[in-house]
Amino acid sequence: MLNSRHSLILFVFPSAFLLLMASGFVFTGSAGINSFSHEAFRSLCHQLPSRTLVINDLYTAVCARCLGLYSGLFLASLYLWLRRAQKAVSVMLTAAFFIFALLLNLADVAGNFLGFWSNTVYSRILTGMAGGMALIFIIPALIYNVKNKTRQNGN
Repeated sequence: MLNSRHSLILFVFPSAFLLLMASGFVFTGSAGINSFSHEAFRSLCHQLPSRTLVINDLYTAVCARCLGLYSGLFLASLYLWLRRAQKAVSVMLTAAFFIFALLLNLADVAGNFLGFWSNTVYSRILTGMAGGMALIFIIPALIYNVKNKTRQNGN
């Protein structure tokens, strides 16, 4: 992955900010801040109330799947930063994890649509979280491999 803890912190802070914004700051109980977050994510998420987590009588700014995605981004980036991510992880391995997370989300949506099961806010959070974690693992792996190829080519 990336060799520098300083480089990885560039993933932690933005993902933490996105997670706080996506939560709609419901933990504050402030309808004004919650409304601001909803507006910020309006073009990124459908924000259907039936698919959104409710905390303190306020809806999160994004649906459960998107909230899971932002949670996964934050948790995975924090994990990589704390672990110092000094070992390179194969792009193929991270791509396989990304494809698995994508298929997991597709299976959840398709199973619900076809009536095999009824997904819940919590299943949506978990499948979204898998997608967010996959994204954060694949980005540093790609950067690391591009850097190494550039060094090998003498650029």
